[in-house]
Amino acid sequence: MESKAWSVTRYRRISQVCGLLVMIVSGAALIGWFSGSVILKGIRPAYIPMAPNTALVFLLLGGSLIILADKSIRFLYLIRTAVA
Repeated sequence: MESKAWSVTRYRRISQVCGLLVMIVSGAALIGWFSGSVILKGIRPAYIPMAPNTALVFLLLGGSLIILADKSIRFLYLIRTAVA
């Protein structure tokens, strides 16, 4: 019987998709804060909206997740420089 284990590249792709999803949601929240849209800040007006600083941190973390999953040497140097 053959093993149907996922390859490492599939996990990297899933990480990149999750990072992109986080960036889309946090970017929409930031746009909601700048435009004053209640729907973009939070899902419904009755819900607590995402804070702008939280949206900014999620935007940066989602971007770093995408870059780290890429395994490109150029981007790794960029992240190391940004963290330092």
